[in-house]
Amino acid sequence: MKLLKKLLLRCFIVMPLFALVGCASFVDMAQHGFKTKEERIWGLWNCTIEIPSEYEGDIATKLVSENSYIRNGRFNSFGEMTLTLPHEDERIDVIYSLIATGVWEVLDNALISTIENMTFINESHPELEEALKITEMFPENITGSEEIMTLSETHFIVKGLHGTLQESARASNGDG
Repeated sequence: MKLLKKLLLRCFIVMPLFALVGCASFVDMAQHGFKTKEERIWGLWNCTIEIPSEYEGDIATKLVSENSYIRNGRFNSFGEMTLTLPHEDERIDVIYSLIATGVWEVLDNALISTIENMTFINESHPELEEALKITEMFPENITGSEEIMTLSETHFIVKGLHGTLQESARASNGDG
């Protein structure tokens, strides 16, 4: 039961980060040819979140995704989430592929996003899904907000719940 509570907490940390939501200090926008924060976010980003285990028997989480922020306020995310967790006296990696869609906007220095639809597929250990029930941990229309630590033309870092960082690099064809 303790493991499931920890997994649930990790899910609430990862989900808003997966959606890239935040606030920030920004470099001079005019120097980069962008007029708004939205214009700096538009496009395709390769993102990574890592939450290490805090103690033996704890869950470690890694999320690698490709997030597309569209000018019309919509986003699409495709990625892979790996949960490293204790199972039968060893640690195993449970790998999920995932797809998320939703809406995003910038309010002051906050990037707010709402995940409208999310799909998880347990790729590595489907036999554990009955116990993990990962899809039940992510309600539809979940909204999050995080602090933007860095936002440039090529790099984006947000700080989420409990100080978890998500680092993103602009994809080469990420012109939104």
